[in-house]
Amino acid sequence: METVGKLLLFGGFLTAGICQLYITVLAFRKRVIEGILCFVIPAYILYWALRQETRQKKVLMTWAAGLVALIVGVALLSN
Repeated sequence: METVGKLLLFGGFLTAGICQLYITVLAFRKRVIEGILCFVIPAYILYWALRQETRQKKVLMTWAAGLVALIVGVALLSN
């Protein structure tokens, strides 16, 4: 069970991090100031990815799945 917890913890962390980086790169391509805001303000990534003109549903779903995997991994390792 410890191995599964570690895999979920690190896999979820990597998945969420890569998705955040991907959204930030897309924001930099659109406008530099939006990329800086995505890089500096954590919640701006959600705002930017949920807007109608820059909607990124698949990336946000993958990001959320990574966060869930991270939380489950922490829960499994805390016992």
